[in-house]
Amino acid sequence: MLRSLLCLVAFLFAFAQAADAEPEVHVVGIYEGFFKSGGKIHGPTARVVLDRPDREVILVLSSYDATKWEVELARGTTAPTIVLSQRVDGGRQSEVWLDGSPVPDPVKMRLPLTYKPVGEDFRALVALVPDRFGVSRMASFTGAYAASEWAFVIDSVVTDPSYELDPLKDALSRMPVPPALRPLIGPAADTEAPAVRLSDRGFEVMEADGSISLYPLPLDMPGVSWPMGAVRDPVTGTLYGVTLGGEGYLYAYTEATKAWRIVRSMEQMDAQGLFLDVEGRRLIMTVGFVGPEGLAVIDLAKGDDSPLKIAELAGLLPGYTDLYDPGNGPAPRLAPRGIAGDWLLLVAGVDPAFRRAGGDTSGGPWRAYLVDLATMTTALVGYGNGG
Repeated sequence: MLRSLLCLVAFLFAFAQAADAEPEVHVVGIYEGFFKSGGKIHGPTARVVLDRPDREVILVLSSYDATKWEVELARGTTAPTIVLSQRVDGGRQSEVWLDGSPVPDPVKMRLPLTYKPVGEDFRALVALVPDRFGVSRMASFTGAYAASEWAFVIDSVVTDPSYELDPLKDALSRMPVPPALRPLIGPAADTEAPAVRLSDRGFEVMEADGSISLYPLPLDMPGVSWPMGAVRDPVTGTLYGVTLGGEGYLYAYTEATKAWRIVRSMEQMDAQGLFLDVEGRRLIMTVGFVGPEGLAVIDLAKGDDSPLKIAELAGLLPGYTDLYDPGNGPAPRLAPRGIAGDWLLLVAGVDPAFRRAGGDTSGGPWRAYLVDLATMTTALVGYGNGG
């Protein structure tokens, strides 16, 4: 009798928990469906198997082009609420078939489109799901650029921290930041005019009285394409500037001799920023927009034509891939902000010059990293996720 009573209590407790449980929002994202099966060519199709017995499910089916979604329910799984999100307006519209029958009235909603659980669109999706569906988090994401004949199987809730609204809270380092660098942590770009800049006209230097001195670029130098930074070395009176575009170049102009020269080709490393460590006698460049991000360092004590010291930072920058669409667009600039001894502060944020959509980036997401130039270890020391 007691055993039966305990079983009944356990059942009622489990039932109450299930009744109070929020719906699970599972998202499937693709760019396009598959077009051939059984040797026959047909319209764009994507298959989904939903295996969530005794769960209330909201199934979001997201695509760029119109797609015929074929959803199958595993045993014990009840029909979900189906939401369609299609990027392309006009023309053909996506449709859903559930266990072989058409769904006449799926909910239609515009959501960020992504087909991989990484990048700025995925972060936007993670942030919007709770707001749009009244849940605490997205339950799972499954996707591919192009669907295949094999079905996407949804059978579990993902517990990965990247599905949280604030996935970086545990990645933020507690290491002490050098006092000189603390005020430099933040999203704001420099608002003051730079003392030195490189343009297609040459080096432009702001003098103490506010006037601008121009050192024209001679015709025996390659034209400046997409300048990414310029500095002045007060020790040698040399101006340095680096460019992106083509193979890229590191330019130099010596004030005493009034001579221009190409220090080196950047060999298509895609410079992002240039920084001068006067005390450490180092010229530091951040490199890489689509490939591995990293640092290129020149030891000026050995001459500015000494070999580059290259250090890759790919995979060492928590949250950096949240700021763009990896593999499908340029990464935001990873710009040197300041240095104290061997500690280099890098700040990444959305740069309108390189963002696909352009526009105002004030209040946008940003990341700040501290790099030990002696060991090339990195730490996340600040971040913001934007609006």
